[in-house]
Amino acid sequence: MYDLIIIGSSPICILEAVNRSKNGEKVLIIEKNNYIGGAWKCLNIFGGEDVENAIHYLLPNVEGINFLKKNLGIKIVKSNSKYRIFKISHLGYIHVHYDNIFSRILDKLISNSLDWSSIKDSFLKRKKSFYFKNGSPDFMKKVKNLLDNSNVKVHLNCKIEKFLFENKKVSLFANNKHIFKSKRVLL
Repeated sequence: MYDLIIIGSSPICILEAVNRSKNGEKVLIIEKNNYIGGAWKCLNIFGGEDVENAIHYLLPNVEGINFLKKNLGIKIVKSNSKYRIFKISHLGYIHVHYDNIFSRILDKLISNSLDWSSIKDSFLKRKKSFYFKNGSPDFMKKVKNLLDNSNVKVHLNCKIEKFLFENKKVSLFANNKHIFKSKRVLL
């Protein structure tokens, strides 16, 4: 019986699991793949190792960035080459710098949320984004190290097929043979 079962092994899920475990909860992570990391999983491809599968920029959240710096020793820098890509009828795709005023206004226009307030905010509030100085492989190694040094259990290659809720407990059925029980499930 677990206090919490987390479905998926993204870095956010791992950080949540480690935190809950450090606070005395019995935690299990269930992952359908044979690796942790979700979309953050780095690939070995075209002769390169630890190639980023997807870039995940960080929005300017001071608490979050300070947490990553303080607790994981991650170096974070401002993104200088982040672009928004827009598909414009009869023009095709255009690439515009993420922090550009035109980019912010065009984003609001396309999403039908353009009004005077958003135009004003586009000029006053620059949306900077940040990224890991040494890329996501460094981040993933540090998150994996936290997981390896915790009491969190991890079950890989496990696809959940059914949830059963009864008596304030959750039973999870997977791969037609495993049954996990928990007080709570986090998807």
